[in-house]
Amino acid sequence: MSEDQRKKLSGAQKRYVSSDPRWADHRRKLAEAQQRTQQKAILSAAQLAYMANDPRWPAHRARMMQAAIETTRITLLPEEIETIIDLRRKGRNFEYVSEELCVSEAVIRRELRARDIPTGRIKPRPKAERGKGFWRSFDIP
Repeated sequence: MSEDQRKKLSGAQKRYVSSDPRWADHRRKLAEAQQRTQQKAILSAAQLAYMANDPRWPAHRARMMQAAIETTRITLLPEEIETIIDLRRKGRNFEYVSEELCVSEAVIRRELRARDIPTGRIKPRPKAERGKGFWRSFDIP
């Protein structure tokens, strides 16, 4: 299929999905067909046959696995790393930081470890000492 034909077909499909009133019904029928056990068996058999017989399968599988790793791996921007460092300096825990940034604690820890930033517990800040002013005369002994 030439590039022009591919673009034309893609455009027609996008128009059908976006503006044709029959698309919702068509989509529902496709979803129902995929749920039927007979259709599942046909699809499963076709997939298994492809995996067993096609010499392109190992390369295809390797590309899929690499793409899955790349698309699901979340990374943090330098500004987010600075924000994390500032919050940790203030004594915030990873649960608090993850809520602030809407990112998993595991992702934050992984990114910090990759930059050799410690992820261990933070020592508690020293407590404030009692004042020595004249108002202490009212304390109950």
